[in-house]
Amino acid sequence: MSITLDQVALVGRTYNEYKRMFDVTKESLEGKKVLDVAAGVSSFCAIGNAVGLNITAIDPAYYFMADEIETKAEEDLDTVLAKLAFNKSHYNWDFYHDIEGVRISRFKAYQTFLKDYQSNPSNYIPGEVSKLPFEDKEFDTTLVSHLMFLYDHLFTEEEQIATFRELIRVTRNEIIIFPTKNLSGQNSKWVDLIIKNTEFLEHTFRLEKAQFEFQKGNSLRLRVTV
Repeated sequence: MSITLDQVALVGRTYNEYKRMFDVTKESLEGKKVLDVAAGVSSFCAIGNAVGLNITAIDPAYYFMADEIETKAEEDLDTVLAKLAFNKSHYNWDFYHDIEGVRISRFKAYQTFLKDYQSNPSNYIPGEVSKLPFEDKEFDTTLVSHLMFLYDHLFTEEEQIATFRELIRVTRNEIIIFPTKNLSGQNSKWVDLIIKNTEFLEHTFRLEKAQFEFQKGNSLRLRVTV
């Protein structure tokens, strides 16, 4: 499927957030080729490569120029912060402390991303999640942040299956998806669809609690051994 910039919030997560969401460290990823799917304006790819890791980011947003992405990121951050102000009780503030903490974190993430996006464009691949432009088993570890299950209303059953099939195709060892609930805070119906699908019975699925919870109750990740 083709996801346009106006369908999802172009909100960046930091390297530190990724570590907590996916339970990864520099040491655990050293010597591995890592794919960051639906990376958007997060700084994981930029910081990770700067400290010696091998990370490739893919997102349909990368079809656009840096200034277009920056404008969208700025607008989306303002929108997200305004919504947070009206729904503070739905969120856990241990990590960010307050709304200003969210603003600082998100701003830092997309500014770091933008600099690297222009300096190291080969690390950022434009593409659709359901048709990844990579070779079979090209990556050791694949991370999927805030897309498949969070925005589950954007996908049909066939599109979810096609996307997961592609993740398996390009991954050698492990796929980790976070989070597992949708924007309404409900368990995404696509989690069981994938886990129980007979096509994927040979793979091992494990739901784990992440050391990260912003939206209350939305702290589970799905770890898949390919």
